[in-house]
Amino acid sequence: MKYVSIGVLLSLLLVMPVVAGADVLKVAPTQAVILPGDGSGVTRVALLFDLSGMRGGSGRKINAAHLQWSITGVSANERSEFFLHEATSAWTEAQVAAEGNIDYTEDPVAGWEIEPLDYERNGGLVKLDVKKLIQEWCETPSGNYGVVVATTDLSSLTLTNQLENARLVVRYAFYK
Repeated sequence: MKYVSIGVLLSLLLVMPVVAGADVLKVAPTQAVILPGDGSGVTRVALLFDLSGMRGGSGRKINAAHLQWSITGVSANERSEFFLHEATSAWTEAQVAAEGNIDYTEDPVAGWEIEPLDYERNGGLVKLDVKKLIQEWCETPSGNYGVVVATTDLSSLTLTNQLENARLVVRYAFYK
């Protein structure tokens, strides 16, 4: 029986990847702006994150990536929804102020709901899964134009002084 257990253990060790190092990148947005309203009742916020602080190298794999944003003003009694869209062209805060909008995907790439019970446990924490998007940006850094977060549950006035609270948290490792 010992030989079977040792054999299983050895075969697992042979197929399991070896982690050569792991790290966490946690960054605030380098640019953040509330997009002008379009009369639809949807509040949109554009956020751009600089990933240059992430170590490069072969074998890098994104294990988890989330946009975490603690927002005050979220209703404790009703469901609040947030949707994340990928920005599809370069933009600046000044450009948005002058031109009024940026380009982004029509379909959201992530979503998050805060139910009343969630609010009791975590307050107004929005946590959007962006692992696939970050992996794409790591493979093609020139494609990182940021994200647009959309909600009908909060006004632009509520979010104005909370843009700097957003954080991109990326957990990654290097495998041999």
